[in-house]
Amino acid sequence: MISDLALLALSLAFSWVSRPSQSTEWSGERAADFASGLIITLAAGGSLFGTMTGNLAAMTLLSGLAWYAAMPLIVLVRVAQAASTLGMPSTWSREIWGRILLVQCVIFELARRSELAFMIPQVTLIAGLIALCIWAVLPLAPVRQLLTRLTVPTLWGVITLTYLIYFPDDLYVLGAPLAILLLQTRIRSSTP
Repeated sequence: MISDLALLALSLAFSWVSRPSQSTEWSGERAADFASGLIITLAAGGSLFGTMTGNLAAMTLLSGLAWYAAMPLIVLVRVAQAASTLGMPSTWSREIWGRILLVQCVIFELARRSELAFMIPQVTLIAGLIALCIWAVLPLAPVRQLLTRLTVPTLWGVITLTYLIYFPDDLYVLGAPLAILLLQTRIRSSTP
């Protein structure tokens, strides 16, 4: 129950950081992060409700939505950020990110039918590690800034390794990547 509350707080914080601001246009990346944060918030709330009432059906559905839709969407935003670091154009509209979410749902269904759905979180975490490494290393920055930026992929790597070794399917495991991405958002906003 405490882990559900912690995930609920982290996902609310992640959504809050990605919320639309009145001073600037809401980018597609921030909208995708916001939607993912809300999905994980719903999953954490559903898990909390399921724990209290014993309703496992809602927990299973919302947990699957968080693992197989929200987390890959968050990682794809980081892949787009890494692509822009490499100089590729990656400013996509909110509509495109919505279509990407629909494609992820189709990929999940195809993977589920072919009994390969268990690989989606693994591939997602590995893709996130690669994207965050590119984000951290490529902009040539002073050593102090580089060390600060390298904390994000290092922590993500630890989470990825832990997940690959122990393969937990609990929803609360999503709290660690959300906390790391909150750190990345803070670092991104503080660097020019």
